[in-house]
Amino acid sequence: MAHAGDIGFSGFCQDLAGCASGRERNGVLTEGSIAVWFNEDAWWTDVGLLDTLIKHIIMHELLHVLLPMNHRLHPSSIMNSQNAPRVAVLSEMDEALIRLYSHPLVRPNMTMGQVKSLIVFNDDLLDAEPSPQPDEYRIIQHAFAALWEAGSARFKMRGGWTGWGCYESFGGSDDGAYYHVADFGTYYPGLIQFQDGDHHFYLIQPFDDAGTWEYWSQRGSGQWQRISATAFYETTAWDSEFSSLHTMLASILFFSNASAIDLSVNSDGTLTLDVSLDSAFIQQITWSNGETIDVRLVLDAETYHVREYSMEWDFEVRGDFCSGYEVEAWDGEYGVELEVPAAIRQESQNLP
Repeated sequence: MAHAGDIGFSGFCQDLAGCASGRERNGVLTEGSIAVWFNEDAWWTDVGLLDTLIKHIIMHELLHVLLPMNHRLHPSSIMNSQNAPRVAVLSEMDEALIRLYSHPLVRPNMTMGQVKSLIVFNDDLLDAEPSPQPDEYRIIQHAFAALWEAGSARFKMRGGWTGWGCYESFGGSDDGAYYHVADFGTYYPGLIQFQDGDHHFYLIQPFDDAGTWEYWSQRGSGQWQRISATAFYETTAWDSEFSSLHTMLASILFFSNASAIDLSVNSDGTLTLDVSLDSAFIQQITWSNGETIDVRLVLDAETYHVREYSMEWDFEVRGDFCSGYEVEAWDGEYGVELEVPAAIRQESQNLP
């Protein structure tokens, strides 16, 4: 790798995915440069996403220079450098900002007040036509953003492992198991509550990169105790990664497109989306040569909150492993606070 200073960037830039710089005169760009560093994380290559990552960084840095557009915190924006999936796709708002900046009436150094005095926005029209329904990929973008912005979601859930000799299941009661997630990162929820019958669990991600996941267990009204990841997965037939709506929405954004997603508009104000994936945004599954996932999502057409979802995993297993995993979730609610018991808060090393 060339040193950043050799091409005109500071050493700080070399520790980032990419950098951009530009010069302007009287609000007009006169010169610009970008740098995109080779990513040595083998995972991106192993799952076939290295090209996607590079394209994302290039687009991100070009927008810094050409518009210039600053970082945005919206979870679907390509300018979000903190917690948005690194897909090489602009969000609808990204596109709208580019169109506004490129409008022939918008001149360098204008304030937003001056822009609004020249351009009539749809929100200002009394008879504005409703926006057309976004395509299937945009709907997934909206669903990902809606989940992240809500901060938490809970569902009832059932499912389990399938295949020859596999009979382990969870959520067998009429009410199913209880599943509650919060503190969404880019691809995974950082706080998970799962309760199946009288067995109760909390999974807590470290708030920095230095620690490891914590697994807390309680049987009935007993004491909360921290257990190992191995003990957790041996205790329950439920798998947090294969059941995660948050992770699956990110997976669709990476591994699918609008033409591969089937959309149905329902009379009750919901949308149903069906998609099959050949991969998912999860850690490598060492006991499988590959996997396919059939996903169904039912979500509100206005809020894009997912009301129910299902996933059917099919693994190309090696050795004595189950060849499938199924999960069905329903009664989705967003924005419900996830409370952690005081006994866990006192002992946890992962809670800030």
